[in-house]
Amino acid sequence: MTDLPLAKALKIINTALAKGKELGLKPLAVVVLDAGGHVKAFQRQDGASMIFPDAWERFLAPIPEAERGDLMAAYEKRLTGNDEAARRDCAIAWSSWEGETVSVRGPDSRPDKFAEAEFAIAFARIENHYFRNGGFLPEDGWLLKKIDRIRHIPAWIAQGRFDVVTPMSGAWALHRAWPEARLEVVGDAGHASTEPGIVDSLVRATDWAAGLPD
Repeated sequence: MTDLPLAKALKIINTALAKGKELGLKPLAVVVLDAGGHVKAFQRQDGASMIFPDAWERFLAPIPEAERGDLMAAYEKRLTGNDEAARRDCAIAWSSWEGETVSVRGPDSRPDKFAEAEFAIAFARIENHYFRNGGFLPEDGWLLKKIDRIRHIPAWIAQGRFDVVTPMSGAWALHRAWPEARLEVVGDAGHASTEPGIVDSLVRATDWAAGLPD
């Protein structure tokens, strides 16, 4: 049975979504199955781009429409290419997209460093490299499958309810696999560690950890 790489599955999804946009279709849900009929990848058009359409337009801007079917590859080509201007512009667009979506307050709360070229180039190239290689993990879900290796370690999970960078579904799956870990959902926060609710949770988590036996 031929294995379907995750990168190829994501490319299929991106191509389908791009075609849907070209045809003016309503938001789509695309599911890619492997040869065994198992879900390899799934994506719905109701994520961060629909909550932050203004920021999403800025993220798309440096990439020609013909290449938007695989944004990871299009960005990688420019972030690692020899065109310094394109590398800088794409790095700032990539970094700013994350910076503008980390807080429930939206683009106006973007930390200044996300639009600074030196920071953005390092940030964008590292993120893109890991995304393109599946985090260098052997398979999807590997961390959850290996959770027994760390189950004995006391843990506190602080998760913003409205986090669109690392959505709550990930923290929930981790908590389901690792119920011994405490999951605290911050109802008025996104992804940023600087949001008041997240700061409060992390400070209390630190105090809690300080009281653990050696």
